[in-house]
Amino acid sequence: MPTYRHQVDKYLNRPDIYKRQEQLYKNAKARQQSILLRKAIIEARDRQQYTNELERLRGIIEKTTLSGKTVESIKKRTEEIKNMRFI
Repeated sequence: MPTYRHQVDKYLNRPDIYKRQEQLYKNAKARQQSILLRKAIIEARDRQQYTNELERLRGIIEKTTLSGKTVESIKKRTEEIKNMRFI
């Protein structure tokens, strides 16, 4: 049976290879967590912006008298916001 001594030697000659691999793994995991945190922050910000816009549009409809087309466009936008996944 052939021995694969050359494969074993390449790791024995570099004793820090496992430390390096562990560090790379930790860095990748930290980067992934950072990306997830950033994504959560952006989604929360977008959700808040759409909520604020929806409240603003509701206030416009309730407190002012607007022409027919303007009211229709505001109501249409309000429905679009309600149908989004954020709210």
